[in-house]
Amino acid sequence: MQYIGIGGAVHTRMTHDHHKLREVTRERAIWLGDIATAEPSGKRLKATKTTLDYAEWVHARFMQLPLNEKKTKKLPSRSVTVLNRWFKTDYETLRKNRPHPDWPDLIDYPDHDMPARMIWFGGRQQYFHAPDYARPEPAVLPSKRVRVSIEVAEQEASED
Repeated sequence: MQYIGIGGAVHTRMTHDHHKLREVTRERAIWLGDIATAEPSGKRLKATKTTLDYAEWVHARFMQLPLNEKKTKKLPSRSVTVLNRWFKTDYETLRKNRPHPDWPDLIDYPDHDMPARMIWFGGRQQYFHAPDYARPEPAVLPSKRVRVSIEVAEQEASED
């Protein structure tokens, strides 16, 4: 796998002018997806550009897709969990196998100071232990819980 991208209508994106499609160096297989948010049952809410962006971001970052240079350098600024479900071309029948063996069923990124993981149903998991995978840039601030822990530790050190 080399690239994940978000966009509108497929007929306008999958052309020879696509900025990354011409860089795909191996045999090309294209998989289309649909983003849904975790909401109560009933009328489905439209996925926003932000929702799509975060889904693309965690896939590119943790799968280290080579043609997604921008999204592999930094971590998202908030927690993201993506559950991938695979359907046949009728859009109703669930597939028994994922389209590619390296494509995870679940990506869970709780925060840059906590372990992240990719899970393939059937037993395989890949953990990313903080802070080894997370070298947050100044734009990505530690969570409130971490900031409080740091403040408490600094206060205890100053009292000694």
